[in-house]
Amino acid sequence: MESENVYRGLSGFYLLRDQTELALPLPSGQYDIPIMLRDARIDDTGTLIYEMHDFMNRTTILANGKPWPYLQVAARKYRFRILNSTNLRFFTLHLSDNTDITQIGTDGGLLEKNPSPPRPSPSPPGERADIIIDFSRYKPGTQITLDNTEGPGPTELVGKILRFDITHTTPRPLHHPHHPPHPPPLPKPTNQRHITLRMDEDGRPNPAAYIDDKTFDPKRIDQTITHGTTETWTVTNANQNAPHNFHMHLIQFRVLERDGKTHTPHRKRPQRHRPPPPRRNRHTPSHLQHLQRPLPLPLPPPRPLRHGHDGPNADHLSEAGATADG
Repeated sequence: MESENVYRGLSGFYLLRDQTELALPLPSGQYDIPIMLRDARIDDTGTLIYEMHDFMNRTTILANGKPWPYLQVAARKYRFRILNSTNLRFFTLHLSDNTDITQIGTDGGLLEKNPSPPRPSPSPPGERADIIIDFSRYKPGTQITLDNTEGPGPTELVGKILRFDITHTTPRPLHHPHHPPHPPPLPKPTNQRHITLRMDEDGRPNPAAYIDDKTFDPKRIDQTITHGTTETWTVTNANQNAPHNFHMHLIQFRVLERDGKTHTPHRKRPQRHRPPPPRRNRHTPSHLQHLQRPLPLPLPPPRPLRHGHDGPNADHLSEAGATADG
């Protein structure tokens, strides 16, 4: 049910701000715009067609529910909150003239520094990207499109997201945003765990997904963790073909190592094993990653879920996860 509900549009996001963010010179008000991306299969009658694992045929890209829309903008900086609300499609976004897009945040909040190159990293299902686009470099009358380089599907269909029409100038563009201070050093971990992700990929009709060879059971608790401690997790993708998204609710982690290579710590979630902007993990086949997670959980201790965000497999790839033992 989760897959179809999300596909038909029963998803959304809300914006959380704190005083640190409000003090930054970021675009706000009408210049701070959420954009939710979906893909759809629409037949000749205009009916939305849903079939499990049918993302190959979902070649209509929707931005805030509209196919390939346009947005009139001023020649100044805008902030866009991008949410990938598809079941299975990945997006890699860029502007049609290949000028810079500055990514300032991810699921976990604002980044300490901008990634390099200056454009958003590939975005898997359920992923968020907080970006700045500076339209002050364009003259009024210019049209620029936000494009996607990820398949599957014809480029003329899945390669276009939306169009920006620069209509007028503003007196003064915003300065480049400052970023929050670096996070404090992590304490010494008190425990180590090994997590293995995999899916059936042998062609069976109803493939399942597993964490540590277990499918999802909301009545089962797989990890018990002492509240206030820090742990190191080694997460492995055991598949040969399927990538996996992986994150934990209520908790941020830092990537220490990817496939044996040390990674510069950040406080936010990483997205893929390359490039390095910190986001949710996309574990590519045969991929190994070391994570360190602090556990300053609120009281009473909750049950933080750990799971993936591939829509059709989300119910299988979730776990009731870890309880925090007070």
